Amino acid sequence: MDENVRKVAVFADMHLPEREDTVKECVFDWALAEAARQDVDLLLGAGDMTSLGTLGAAKRLVSKMAETGIPFLNAPGNAERRTPHCRSDVAALLNPNMRCGNVIVLDNARQKLTEESKDFLRKVAASNAKDLLAVAHCPLTTMTVDEQVWLDEFVIDGVISCLVCGHKHQDYSDKHYQVIRGLDPDKAIGGPPALVIMEWIDNKWKRRDITCPLATPTGWPLEIRQGFLDHLGISISGNPLEDIVRATELHVPCIELRYGDGLVLMADQLAKPLENWRNAGGKNLSLHLPVISPDESLTGFSGESQLLEASRLAVTLGCDAATLHVPSTHPIGKMLGEYRSRLLEATSACLSPLVEAGITISVENMHLRRDEKIDSMRGYGYMPEECVSWIESLREVLAYDKIGFLLDIGHARNNGWFASRFNLSEWYAEMGGMLTGCHLHQVALLPNGKTANHSPLKELYGQYISLSSFLMAWRCGQLNHVPLYLEIRGESSIESLIELRRIMNAEC
Repeated sequence: MDENVRKVAVFADMHLPEREDTVKECVFDWALAEAARQDVDLLLGAGDMTSLGTLGAAKRLVSKMAETGIPFLNAPGNAERRTPHCRSDVAALLNPNMRCGNVIVLDNARQKLTEESKDFLRKVAASNAKDLLAVAHCPLTTMTVDEQVWLDEFVIDGVISCLVCGHKHQDYSDKHYQVIRGLDPDKAIGGPPALVIMEWIDNKWKRRDITCPLATPTGWPLEIRQGFLDHLGISISGNPLEDIVRATELHVPCIELRYGDGLVLMADQLAKPLENWRNAGGKNLSLHLPVISPDESLTGFSGESQLLEASRLAVTLGCDAATLHVPSTHPIGKMLGEYRSRLLEATSACLSPLVEAGITISVENMHLRRDEKIDSMRGYGYMPEECVSWIESLREVLAYDKIGFLLDIGHARNNGWFASRFNLSEWYAEMGGMLTGCHLHQVALLPNGKTANHSPLKELYGQYISLSSFLMAWRCGQLNHVPLYLEIRGESSIESLIELRRIMNAEC
């Protein structure tokens, strides 16, 4: 390769999974085509090109890169370390070289430079190389101050003209330092996934972002945009009367109520407001049901009477659907054999009023709880196959096919290790055809480093939940077009609904 690489396409944080049918594949294919259209000299990876560092994903990635006929250079990412038995083979595929002309890669995948990378950079500097474009996965802020100072010396000396990093899934730009949000439609913050072009112009590296048009509602035809908004509704907790009145005024198409003693007592008061809402165009009313929990001995159950009462309430209210969680409070190690059969029988008996009334039943995924260990005592229903198994069991016992899946995207995203094992795009591909509803909310990152589900969702490309992949999967038909309930706590879900309506109309 000629020393003078002038134009580079930077791919970062794609988190490509083993399966090939996710919307991430569409973004990857677009980025490759766009890089070729831009006539770049080099395809440059900034790490985390795969979601789990698996061999199948790595082989597919390298094969597609090779088909372009453009050289490929890649920095190691932390995601490539997630499957230990594949590490060496994946590294051999993705990271065979550290240099292509005046572009170099450094390994700081563990938030510190490897000794090999330090030695390599010293040798490059000793060869009088200047104005290099360097890429490393983790931003400088993740490294120690001493390492930042050490690396900065190579910038001051003119060896490195620009350092490009990923990992944070958001953008930052400075004279000699660029952080890019990358190409993952599940995680890109502040905008749709973007391909970054770095070009040597006027004796410096200049950055240009090209956003993926597939991952934004910009340009959606009016009927598709309106079709999405016609499914966007709210979940109401607490006293529902005020929100039902507002939902009627705003012609909100879908409402989810939550079971509780207060709701049971005020059922008669809800009849007229709900009738008014229906007359104003309300289409889908759902009730979120309670769950049957294990007793302290983990041999019996509690909560059957509440679940049965809630099912009857759904019939009384004229609900179209009802949602209950997977039995996540039950240890996965117990969800076998006789215990599972008894729980299934108890749950089915409580749901029988819904079956008799022809109400759709939705089973909702749950998530790994904070500090929960991944062992036989962890909860049930954190992975797609567990949700499918419970749905199929309920269908069989109840002899009822109007039982489907309600995807809570916040639970799927804020799911500890399982969020990497099954990222949002994989949930969409795996479960989209079983959908009967969705819960939408943001996951807030708190100052103490913890997370909070059910936070307001008032932007498309937020800090933890980015809707790019959801919008892509909706548009291409991978997701059933079902009621979408904004499940917000701490304030009315209507506030998020109003803002998303405004954004969708402005974007389009």
